[in-house]
Amino acid sequence: MSAENAEVAVDFAAAGLASWAKTRFGVDISPDDLAEGDVSTRRDVQDKLVEAAEAQIDAADLGKLDVFVAEDYGIEQLIAWAKRMFDVDVTIEEVKSSLDESTPPPEAFMRDRVRERYQQKEINYPIDFALQMTMMGMRQSPQEALDQLLRWTKGRFGVDLDADEVRTGGPAKMKEKLTEIASRWWEIGERDAAKDEFGAAKDFDELTSVSKNKYDVEPPEWLRWLDEAEFKEAARGLVDQRLRPELTQLEMTILLDTFDTSWKDHLYSMDQLRDGINYQAFAQQDPRIAFKKQGSKQFNEMLDDVQERVAEYIFKARLNVGPGAPGAPPAGPGQAPQGPPAQQPARAPAAAPTGGGLFSTSSVGSCLGGGTATPGGGSSGGPGAAKGHGGQAPTS
Repeated sequence: MSAENAEVAVDFAAAGLASWAKTRFGVDISPDDLAEGDVSTRRDVQDKLVEAAEAQIDAADLGKLDVFVAEDYGIEQLIAWAKRMFDVDVTIEEVKSSLDESTPPPEAFMRDRVRERYQQKEINYPIDFALQMTMMGMRQSPQEALDQLLRWTKGRFGVDLDADEVRTGGPAKMKEKLTEIASRWWEIGERDAAKDEFGAAKDFDELTSVSKNKYDVEPPEWLRWLDEAEFKEAARGLVDQRLRPELTQLEMTILLDTFDTSWKDHLYSMDQLRDGINYQAFAQQDPRIAFKKQGSKQFNEMLDDVQERVAEYIFKARLNVGPGAPGAPPAGPGQAPQGPPAQQPARAPAAAPTGGGLFSTSSVGSCLGGGTATPGGGSSGGPGAAKGHGGQAPTS
């Protein structure tokens, strides 16, 4: 085929063009006609291919793309993300109203809603934990379990519960009462006031005096050797250890477990990077510099992934019933325990029955069971069962 206005014929792969036209557009072209044709032949072939391409475009089903061009697609995705990550319910109208210039931006709006959701967890999680521990403990010693619940309520909220009311009240009634007490305790800011008081201590001796007067507990000796900033932060942390040990333990367990898995995966990826980094020399790059850059990038990606996963797991952590916990009924025939006890940071029921006294036999038989605090509401043991790597991801 000769090029236009050229005296020299140009050879080209006529068979390859014919094969591509047939495969891509279903157009039959004769390789012999292409090889022997002139400029008009080339134009005819071009017109056929253009017509075939336009026909395919017209016949393409683009209906599935309608969801992406919907007016509220971005807002709907934001709402779905908030529900998936933080179990926060947000409406389209609320997000649209936050887009108004006279209101806080969507980032501030979502941040406030997430904080409200976590404060609900601050209230509900310790209560669920305490009630489950009480019901499990009373299988061996009802009176001791009752005393422990009364002491826990007094030490945590400064409220004296009536023992007879606890005996006759059902689990649902007791949870409602404890939730009311805890909500009122949060509203008056007892925890924040205590943290400010501990943080105001100038040295270890003053902190010891404050701690013994308020909680009758001496702080650990290692606080003596901290610098001023670390000392104040650790002093404030003593309040959390005293007033929210259940949730603090859950947060630590999930954080350490997630870090452990992510760090192992990071080391493995660094080994793979090291094995292939010398090929960067073919691209005229120093392998050592390339290794440092890519290694630093992977490390930062690991930290971002840890933050995202820890936030998701903590917000989705639930107390669930399952066989295999101390004091729980044995698993039935063919049923395996739900997870190793060593991986179970907490045990509590998924739901409390509404009938019967808290310390009645029927209440124990219906409520007790092995429980685990697992991300996503699963019943397997510990946060290690919900991983992005080496385990099943949490589900809402």
